[in-house]
Amino acid sequence: MVRAGGIAAAPILAGACILFIMFVIASTIVLALIPTYLTTKSIAKSSIAYYCTATYDGSLGSDGDLDATARAAFARSMEHTVHQPTDSISSDLIRAATTSTRRRKRGFALSRLNRGSVAGGIQRLYIRLNSVGLIPVLKGTFTTSFLFNNVQQTPTLTYTCSRTPITFPPIISSSTSATTASPTSAMTG
Repeated sequence: MVRAGGIAAAPILAGACILFIMFVIASTIVLALIPTYLTTKSIAKSSIAYYCTATYDGSLGSDGDLDATARAAFARSMEHTVHQPTDSISSDLIRAATTSTRRRKRGFALSRLNRGSVAGGIQRLYIRLNSVGLIPVLKGTFTTSFLFNNVQQTPTLTYTCSRTPITFPPIISSSTSATTASPTSAMTG
């Protein structure tokens, strides 16, 4: 037995199926065209800031900031040391600064004249690095090569890095040179 209502519903059911298939096709076309009309956005990888200090035997001469070329050479050496891909580490600030290893003598008026002398302290590099990923080795030793004060330097650095910001020590202004002589000889020379 065939019901009369089932035969009458067949054209409605066939029409609904055709409309559903047309809806799926139209939806596919619209969704496929969405990327065409949207502006492309470049997603930059976020960088992680690291703060490092590096010590070495010797001196770079005077205190000062390393230029962009020297910072890039330092970053490539650091990448090689910590086994990171090329261009994954960059540095926007590397400062060579002398920190005193002696206690200050009270009442010695000319002690302020020794500020630029490297013999009275340890010269360190203070470094701010930006890394695309985590740096796996936060302490170590490596040799790098860069130009500083028009002299090719090849120091072997012992570094320590952390994600905690450090205070970069001030450097003596490049317009005034460091004085280590007595005031009278500085005026006559």
